[in-house]
Order: sequence, then structure tokens, then C-alpha cells
Amino acid sequence: MGFLENWLIPGIIIVVFIAFFSLFRMIARNWIKVAPNEVAIVYGRKHKSIDGLIRGFRVITGGGFFKWPVIENVQRILLNIMAIPVEVKNVPDKMGALVTVQGITNVKIISSEESLPLAIERFLGMDMSQIQQVAKENLEGNLRAMVGTMTIEELIQDRQALQERILKEAVIDLAKLGLGVDLLTIQEMRDERGYIESLGKKRTAEVRRDAIIGEAEAKRDADIRSAEASRQGETAKAVAEQNISDAQRERDVIKAKNSAQVQSEQARIPIAAQIASAEEQKRLNITLVEAEKARTISETQRQAEEKKRHLAELDATIIVQADRDREAKIISADADQQAAVRTGEAKRILSEKEGQGVQAKLTAEAEGRKAAAVARQKELEAEAAGERAQLIAQAEGEKARLLAEAEGTKARLLAEAEGALKKAEAYKALDDAGRFLMIMQVSPDAIHAIGEVVKSFMEPTAQAIGSGLANVQEIRLIDFGNTQSGDGKNVLSQFVNMPAETIFNLIQKLKAAGLGPAFVEVMQKAGINLSSLLTDSPPVKDVIPDSKSITPKK
Repeated sequence: MGFLENWLIPGIIIVVFIAFFSLFRMIARNWIKVAPNEVAIVYGRKHKSIDGLIRGFRVITGGGFFKWPVIENVQRILLNIMAIPVEVKNVPDKMGALVTVQGITNVKIISSEESLPLAIERFLGMDMSQIQQVAKENLEGNLRAMVGTMTIEELIQDRQALQERILKEAVIDLAKLGLGVDLLTIQEMRDERGYIESLGKKRTAEVRRDAIIGEAEAKRDADIRSAEASRQGETAKAVAEQNISDAQRERDVIKAKNSAQVQSEQARIPIAAQIASAEEQKRLNITLVEAEKARTISETQRQAEEKKRHLAELDATIIVQADRDREAKIISADADQQAAVRTGEAKRILSEKEGQGVQAKLTAEAEGRKAAAVARQKELEAEAAGERAQLIAQAEGEKARLLAEAEGTKARLLAEAEGALKKAEAYKALDDAGRFLMIMQVSPDAIHAIGEVVKSFMEPTAQAIGSGLANVQEIRLIDFGNTQSGDGKNVLSQFVNMPAETIFNLIQKLKAAGLGPAFVEVMQKAGINLSSLLTDSPPVKDVIPDSKSITPKK
């Protein structure tokens, strides 16, 4: 027991250490490192690729991975570039001539996910020389096919086209093997019969011939250009001399023209000065006429304002004075015009003797005076027209005022009519009680107004009736009999009782309509007290007895 206890713990430690060391060694031996220029193919178990296919291998490009011992195994394929020389001998071209072509290509295994499985299936387990041989045979086949579609001349002159066509075909064919072509260069073309050499000699002879011909043509062109240059030089010299002569002639002509023009201008200066003076005088006269016209217009406006302030008094004064001034101004203008015409005629005769320039000046002065006279006459006419326009404006203003008043009156009457119409519609919508209340609301003012009106015409009427009755000394009534009414009253009783009965019946009707108090108040305004008649009193007795008690006078 003691022995076991003494060696148990160290034994366990040793076993653990050995196990850990063994595990570490196993991991180290099965941790596979993959260089960037190679591909590791791990096989032994089923794997699912990115595109969903189940394969018996997986591909690792660069990095590292753990290989399950016993279960998995690993092989490698290098991705290095492979320089493969290609050569086709005695291949007939398009025309049947035999040609040998040599070149060099750079080929490598494509490391894409789509191409690697193709290369693995075809080249796994092969060394680089075997892969190069497969690629070389495919490339030489493409080169042989392309040479057969071109002539020797085309092959020599356009090697770039040959390379592009070979690459186009080779890329398609090698891609099926998982290979790619980076570069193809044609290094040499030759033939055993000396065709290419003959083409070179021919071209050399053509070049020599072209050189000799070119030299002769260049010499000829040089002689021609030299002669042409000499001729052009002589021609240019002659042209220059002619140009100098023409320039001198034109200079002399221009000098003569300038001298004549200077003399002409010097001769025109006095005339131009006189014409300018006449034009200035003409513009001055026109300006004076315009100023006088403006002053006249201003004076006309001032007189119009004065005329508005003193219409009745100044109308006659201004019209009479304007007529006198107009006649005086017309006479003065006619006199000025006649004087201007005579003066202008005299000056015209004088100017004809003195010369064309003086004639223009005097003519301008005469035209200016004539324009002044015409402007003065137009000014007088403008004054008369202004006064006439003023009177017309006043009439138009009065017309506008009356029209405005008429429009205002029309609008007021329309408004009153519209208000009355609306009131009538409102009254129409009222029932009897509403109408009565409305009458009661306005009755005090209406009664007061009616009373004043009744009083105003009843007083003179009563006075007239009283004064008339005062002059009546007697009234005679003649009854011829059989003149009694249905109630037994004769003519005398009817005549005497008619006023009292009429008033009593009217009061009773007003009382029945509910207007008795209003009528009484109206009569009180007129000075008549009828309040006792509204009480429940017996019927009015006859003031005069009936016909049975009175015997009419025959």
C-alpha cells in the first residue's frame, strides 16, 4: 500500500503529460498549412460545396486546416505559372505554303471555385511536366488551326491578330481543363523553301527602288520648288513695285482730293455759320412762341379760377374784354404779319444781291417772324377756345351736379319705397292683435299730429262758418206735406238733428272699432271735448220735436 501511495500521484502526472504531449503531437502533425501558390485537396469524407453539390473532397486555397487522422488524406496541386514553348512545323497556310511557327505561352491552373474542381479531376496526382505537356498539345493544336486560316504575308504583317485569335480559341479549350492562358507570344516564323526569305529580298528590293525613286523625285521637287521660288520672287518684286506705284498714285489723288475738300469746306464755313445762326434764331423764336403760349395758357387758367369766384360779374367783363383783346391782338398780328412779309420781301431782294448764304439767313428770319405771327394768331384762338372750353366745363359741371342730385334723390326714394314695401309686407304678416298693438304704439304721435292738423284747419273753418252764420238772420223751411221719413220725422226735424246724429253715429262706430279714445284725443287737440259722448248715455234726443208737435208754416 505504501508503495502504491508513493507512486500513484507521479504516475498520474506522467500519464497526463504523455497524453497531452501525444495530443499536441497529433494536432501538430494533422494541422496542414497551405501556401498561397498551391491548393490542398482533402478527401476521405463527403463535403457539400458552395453550389450545393455533394463531393468526396474539399479544396483549401491558402491558410491552414485540421485533417482528421486516419479518416482524411491530403494532396496538393501547385498554382505556379508554367512557361510552355509551342511549335508547329511545316503547317500549310491558307494558300498551301508550309510554314513553321514558334512561340511561348504562360499557363496556370485557375483557382476559382468553378475551375478548380475541373483541374483536380484531371490533374490530381500528376507532376508539373505532365500538366505542361497536356497544355502544350492543346495550344499547338490551336496554333496549327489558326495558321491554316491565314497566309504567310498576313502572319508576318499582323502577328497581333494571330496572337489574339489563338488566345480566343485556347482560352475556351483550356478552360474546360481548369487551365487559363495569361500570355501568348509568337517568337519566330520560317519556312524550309525560302519563301519568307524571298519575300524579304523582294521587299528589300522594293525599298531600295523606292529609295532611289524617292531621291530622284526629291531632287526634282527641289529643282521645281527652286525655280518656282525664283519666279515667285520676281513676281513678288514686280508686284511690289506696282503696288508702290499705285500707292504713290493713290497718295497724290488723295492729297488732291483732300486739298479740294479743305478748300470746299473753307468756302462753306461762312455759309454754314450764317445757316447755323439762322437756325439758332429760328429755334429762339420757336422757344419764345412756346413760352408765350405757355404764359397764355397759364393766364387763361388763372382767369378761369377768377371767373369761378366772381361768376356773375366777371362773365360779361371777361367776354367783352376778351373780344376787345382778341380783336386788338388779331389786328396787331395782322399788322405784324404784313410788316414781317414786307420786311421779308425787302430782305429777300437784298439777300439775292448779297449771295446765297445771306439769302438763307434772311429767309430763316422771315420764316421765324412768320411763325411768330402764326403762333400769336393761334395763341389768340387758343384764348378764345379756352374761354369757350371754360364755359362748357362750367355747364358740364352744373349738369353733373344736377345729375348727382337726381341720382341721390332717386336712390333715397328707392330706399324709402323699398322700406315702405318691406313695412307693408310686415304689416300684412301681422294678425288683428298685432295690427292693433302696432296702431297703439304709433297712436300717440299720430293723434298728436292729427290733432294739430285738425286744429290748424278747423279753427279757420269754424271761424268762417261762424262768421257766415252770424250774417244769417233767418232760415225758412217750407213743408208741402207728405215729407215725413220712415221714423215719422218731418223736414225741419231732419235738418236740425242731422249734425248731432251724424256725430253721434260716427262716435258709436269708432267706439265699436275700439278707436273711440283715439278720436276723442284728436278732437281734444282740436279744442272739442267729446269724452261725455263715449259713456253709455241714451240716444240723442231730437233737438226739434217731430212733425206731430210742430205744424209747419204754410
